[in-house]
Amino acid sequence: MAISFLDVPSEVLRKIALFAVLASPLGAPKELRSLLLTCRAMSHHLSPPNAVRLYFVIFASKFDARGPLYRLGVDVVREHAALEMRRRFSAIQIFKRRQLDDPALTEALWIAYLMVEDSDTSQKNVKQLLSAGVPTFLDRYLRFNLKDGPTDSKGWPVLTEQLSLAIALSWTLASQRVMSYEPSDNCLEMMHLLRPVVFAAFRYSIFRTPEEVLYLGRNSLSTGATIESTTPYPPSVLPPQEIQYFGGVRRKAQPPFAALFATLLYFVRMELRTPLIVPNHIKCQTREEANQRGLTGLCADDIRHFHTHCRTRFADFPGIDFGIQTTLGKSPDIILCQPSFYKTGTIAGQWQGSEICPDIQEYTEWRSPGAIPGDFVKDYRRPLYITLEEHYTCDSRSAVPLDDAGNGSRNAWLPSDVLAKKADDGMEFCHSDGSFRTIYQTWRRGQSPPPDPHQVADVIITGTTDDPYLRAWGGYTQVLGRVRMKDGLVVLVQRNPVGSADTGSRMLRGYDSIARKGCDDQLSVGDMLSTTYVMMLENEEKNRLQLVEYGQMNRWIHDYWFDNHGMSHAIYNIRSGTWPKDSTEAALGMWLFWFLLRTDDYEPNVNDGVESPMSILKAMALGAHKYPLTTTPWVEFKPTSEASLRTTLYGEPVDLTPPPLATPAILSFLALVNKRRSIPLPPSEYPSPQPPDEWSSEWGRCFGKSTGDITECFRPGSIEGVWEGFFTYTEFTAYAAMLAGASPTIIQKGVVGRHQQTWKLREHHLLSTDHSDSDSGIGMDTDDVTALRGGDPLRSYFPTGTQLREHKDGLTVQDSDSTEVRRYHRTSALPSLENATDEQKPRVKDIILTGEGHSAWGQFNLVGRIRPCDGFISLSKDYVDGDRGKWLYRGYLVGNANGNLAGRWRDTLSPADVPGYEGCFFMSRRR
Repeated sequence: MAISFLDVPSEVLRKIALFAVLASPLGAPKELRSLLLTCRAMSHHLSPPNAVRLYFVIFASKFDARGPLYRLGVDVVREHAALEMRRRFSAIQIFKRRQLDDPALTEALWIAYLMVEDSDTSQKNVKQLLSAGVPTFLDRYLRFNLKDGPTDSKGWPVLTEQLSLAIALSWTLASQRVMSYEPSDNCLEMMHLLRPVVFAAFRYSIFRTPEEVLYLGRNSLSTGATIESTTPYPPSVLPPQEIQYFGGVRRKAQPPFAALFATLLYFVRMELRTPLIVPNHIKCQTREEANQRGLTGLCADDIRHFHTHCRTRFADFPGIDFGIQTTLGKSPDIILCQPSFYKTGTIAGQWQGSEICPDIQEYTEWRSPGAIPGDFVKDYRRPLYITLEEHYTCDSRSAVPLDDAGNGSRNAWLPSDVLAKKADDGMEFCHSDGSFRTIYQTWRRGQSPPPDPHQVADVIITGTTDDPYLRAWGGYTQVLGRVRMKDGLVVLVQRNPVGSADTGSRMLRGYDSIARKGCDDQLSVGDMLSTTYVMMLENEEKNRLQLVEYGQMNRWIHDYWFDNHGMSHAIYNIRSGTWPKDSTEAALGMWLFWFLLRTDDYEPNVNDGVESPMSILKAMALGAHKYPLTTTPWVEFKPTSEASLRTTLYGEPVDLTPPPLATPAILSFLALVNKRRSIPLPPSEYPSPQPPDEWSSEWGRCFGKSTGDITECFRPGSIEGVWEGFFTYTEFTAYAAMLAGASPTIIQKGVVGRHQQTWKLREHHLLSTDHSDSDSGIGMDTDDVTALRGGDPLRSYFPTGTQLREHKDGLTVQDSDSTEVRRYHRTSALPSLENATDEQKPRVKDIILTGEGHSAWGQFNLVGRIRPCDGFISLSKDYVDGDRGKWLYRGYLVGNANGNLAGRWRDTLSPADVPGYEGCFFMSRRR
């Protein structure tokens, strides 16, 4: 029997409607409108009152819903989803039809602005606005209203609610690609229209609270009434407005600060229209060339770096990365879109950008009574390179006193003669006359959780202009500033030290323009490097593909080390005759360089200068006195202290033991030196995918708890077998000069020799078990077994007088201070324990290595130990004929299945606590 369409359950009809709408993610749900017009019954089943959940699901498929859900809750959003969807698509129609004078335009601009504000990582809101051509609409609107819109009696633009929203939206929806297509004439016209708003700071403010107002402690967190600024000009920052936020739900919202967004739009256009031109009077291409010729000032590389790197950053995710940091709260009393309380750590780190300075005479004329907004004859753009630190106190009673209110923010709200100097536990601030002295705690990323904004009473900023750029561009050396906690306004004062020839100063005021509403902090370079390092340790091929194919990490890490202005400053250090810095960031960067290295990307040449990648790696690989092999002192068998830093892993704070820089530097240097033989082989060139646990030992060294369990950082049995490789050595006189304090060029220009060698190694394990009834099949004492004590580091940690007797199944070892005989079991002689449980497996308490080998210098014997705390391998090499002396090889096994044994050898005549004569070595399993 035929079934009538009217008999179909309403739930089925709603699913039909939903699947029809889901086929078109962008634009209005036209399919739903067609179904509503089908018949009265269909209209009844699909009407908003009868299909609340359907409209909620459709809304969530068309738009980002996380923001409204967070603020209002799921019940309210579900109830108002249909109305809000109608409002949004009505606003989009205004933009698509280019209706510049529509009576509902103000509401439409608020809807678009809040859509960007509530945009999530899926960017559904932004995609809807871009598909409707909103940027084109805004361009037309701004050109019309900034030229022929409302003005005061002198012709200065009046920033209305509509105009403020349009300027802010124009920036938040901008992109490098779209802006680059703007015709040159249109670009210049828009810059002309934006100029008054950008430069006339006396008319167009970037903050609502007067600049002289600063509260400390709990008062700074008050959400009460804001003190209004009183100026003779029309208001440029409007008070909060009551608007429809979502459907029929009303909220108060702060109109955007138009001058801030106009500045960003102006900077972008200034950068795009400025070609890269190296003036004829710049004679040197590189800093090295300038140094060789004894010249100071700019070189061509400095200008290129300024043009390429000091540019305005577009939002990676509009709506998450835009504008001033704004509030995100559930309370109906919270004002939407207003600047949020400052979050400690926001601006700490390295910054590079630029400043645009108008002509001072013309700017003065602008401020005179009766002046009209005209063109500047000229303005010029200069780079800014600064590194900032934040210092905070949670006690308002110990805060640095405020400056006189009459000075406004001229001195960053600080007394004019305040002095800052580093203290053991932070930064000390005092007055030159001794009237106050206080210590602020220094905020350091990753070492401690950021303080709760409601607990921080005051934040003071200190900083410097980065030295490489100061020498090139000049400028002020010191930075001192303060933060207004209530709205995040940052004021920085740049000046030179007392007694300098230039005693002037300059004030920078503004906001962090990358908002992260409810998101984690933008990653610093250190955070990014540690995150990427963890991704490579956990790599099962997908992580590497994301980093290389999508993130272009291999190019980034090359520039980090070998670009003239790379963030490692390696080339700058080499040019200035100093060693590249050894830091946690640098170590992580070198490990990533090794992980991602492809030797075909580098063509070593014997004529390479000291700034070439090969030469920089050579300095770090051979500079044993500057780049130690281990984080824990190598002379200690059992560490007396641990060096660790605090970082975040999967959202949880963890302790990270920084991996040393030397090992990956040695591997990278030797891989390029021995490129034709492809040994050592970088991980990116492995012929087959890496096993999932390839880097488990590196993971244990970095994140292990130093329990003394050697298996956390070394896989027992992994070093047994035949190994082939080579060792390098340098001219003794050059090495001695380096140890005496010579610059790295002495070793970079020195001759490096190398010899092949072969090792045959055997592992012997000292085993113990807590189970007296163990049926592992291994003969051992059931009493507690103690490991051989640590001894002379120059003799591979063996106590003086220790006797070793090797037999086919292992070793017997007797300490000179004890009658106890310890039995070490040969790895190859142990029965298979693949099917044994963890309780049945014996614990490896100590590992001794024995073996023999040969090189061009003759045959030799090898004996050594592995340090339990980090898997550090130490081998004593004694030549059989006795004429070649005794040498100590120290290093790590990097990797498991495809492991490379790399490190340094040194002489055994120099005392252990002073630098000796050292070189590099590398060994890989015989293939």
